[in-house]
Parts: sequence; C-alpha cells; structure tokens
Amino acid sequence: DVTAYTVLARARLVNYYRDLTPRDGIEAVRMLQEVVDIDPTYAPAYRMLADVLYRSGAVATAAEQLECLMLLTPGDQGVAKALAEVRQQPDQRVEDLDV
Repeated sequence: DVTAYTVLARARLVNYYRDLTPRDGIEAVRMLQEVVDIDPTYAPAYRMLADVLYRSGAVATAAEQLECLMLLTPGDQGVAKALAEVRQQPDQRVEDLDV
C-alpha cells in the first residue's frame, strides 16, 4: 500500500536526518523504492528518494530520480533547478558499502 510505505519511509527519513543513522536511511530508500514500484506515478516518492540519495552522496542516482520526477511534473521549475544543481555535483557514493 503506497500510503503505508510512504508513512513508514517518512518516519525513517526523520530518524535519518535527525540522527544520521545509516540503517534508517537505507530503510527509507528501500520503502520509497517500494512505493515507486507500486505506483510509478507517485511524484512525492521520487522527490523524497532524490533528497535522501543526494544527502547520502549517491548524486547520480538522485539525478535519475529527479529526471523521473521531471517527467511526472513537467514545468515544475523547482525540480528543474534541483536537477541542474545535482548534475553539477560529483557522485560521492561508496561502491563497496555492505548494505
């Protein structure tokens, strides 16, 4: 259920942003990906995914989420601006992270 996963993901995001606990960040990403799998037109999930991925250093993946969001919300200048800014940043993801 999109609503349930979104509520759980938001709770994990609050914990992640407050405490910077990797487990909460990973769980939030997992839940948001589940939301996108269930409803690929649910724009808020892409926005939240892009934010947490960007903050985690997965800049390239965050850009991919913003590109999907652009398709869902054409003309949203905030999304266009965020995508332009993200594309200028280097990807800082740790490839060998055991998740």
